[in-house]
Amino acid sequence: MSRPHNRRCKFLSSKEASDWLGQQLAQQQKADLAGLQRQLAEMSEKLGDKHPDILKLRSSVQVAESKLQGEIGKVVQSVRNQYLAAQAQENSLMEALNQQKGEALAMNRKGIEYGVLAREAASNRQIFESLMQRTKETGISGELKTSNIRIVDAAETPRKPVRPSTRNNLLFALFSGAMLAGGLAFFFEYLDNRIKSPEEGARSIVITSTGPSEGKTVVAANLAVALAQSGQRVLLIDADMRKPRVHSIFDKPREPGLSNVLVGNAKSSESVHKTRVPGLWVMPAGAYPPNPADLLGSKRFRDFTASLRQHFDWVMVDTPPVMAVTDAAVVAHLATGVLFVVGAEMTSRHAAKRALDQLEQAPARFVGAVLNRVDLEHNAYYYSQYYRCEYSDYYQKDARTES
Repeated sequence: MSRPHNRRCKFLSSKEASDWLGQQLAQQQKADLAGLQRQLAEMSEKLGDKHPDILKLRSSVQVAESKLQGEIGKVVQSVRNQYLAAQAQENSLMEALNQQKGEALAMNRKGIEYGVLAREAASNRQIFESLMQRTKETGISGELKTSNIRIVDAAETPRKPVRPSTRNNLLFALFSGAMLAGGLAFFFEYLDNRIKSPEEGARSIVITSTGPSEGKTVVAANLAVALAQSGQRVLLIDADMRKPRVHSIFDKPREPGLSNVLVGNAKSSESVHKTRVPGLWVMPAGAYPPNPADLLGSKRFRDFTASLRQHFDWVMVDTPPVMAVTDAAVVAHLATGVLFVVGAEMTSRHAAKRALDQLEQAPARFVGAVLNRVDLEHNAYYYSQYYRCEYSDYYQKDARTES
């Protein structure tokens, strides 16, 4: 007997068997079509194109071609279906793979967390065991009756009290009192702004008023004359470049003057004129400028007034009224004092207060005020405490004695 040969049997699925059968049919149809085409070519050489056998063979060729195309389409569709099925299986496998990767990462994170928790548990266990050991040691030491107290130094009776220290308290009180007294003295000295000596008088004074015709120019001229007669070197500047009057009072030319010096048309030595009063010089207003406030607020004016203090003991500046223009407020903060002139029965309290507020905002330092144009005969009752009849009798007596 002969032994059977070992053959490997491959079992195909129904789908694979169907595909294989379709491919075999396609091959068979292709072979049949090739035989019909060969037979048609052999008979075409012997018979005509319209011979019944030729027509029959051509019809058979067309049927075979259509069957072949159909079988090819089935094979193509089968292959396409296999491709789509393989693609779907591939996507399913990729999703499964991604899911497995996510689960693996989650397991890794859980493993890390587990490791952290395990280390914390081990550390807590170690701390717990240490605390338990200390608790046992404390309990054992508490049961012992030994003591670690020992005498270092024997207690002594103090010779003097620790507190209060009379000497230190007296020194501290003396020092604090001196500091407080000095501070209060400086504080009250700071609050006291009264003039106490000739050295503390203002060296540059601005004379102004609330409105026009209150006599500020006359007051400035009389004050300048009085200071000059007391032996001081005085310069009277007419800063009222809108309505100047100083030059007419002292009979001097209006130009050159302050405006000419500030614009650079004249020198200060040419604009300062000596008067008949010894020690008194005047500077007229000069030409009418289009912008007096700008000239008075310029750096040239500040430097000019600063240089005048080196040559004169007093600089009197006659400025326009406060409520009329801003010239007085511009010059007020440059001077060391402001003298405010009020015309009696001419200016309301509200207007004067507004003028003072405007000067304070400049800011300005007030050295005093002058009540001008007072009618002593008509208002003798109000001014009797300042102008008593004894003064008039005194001057009349002196006049009779001299005569």
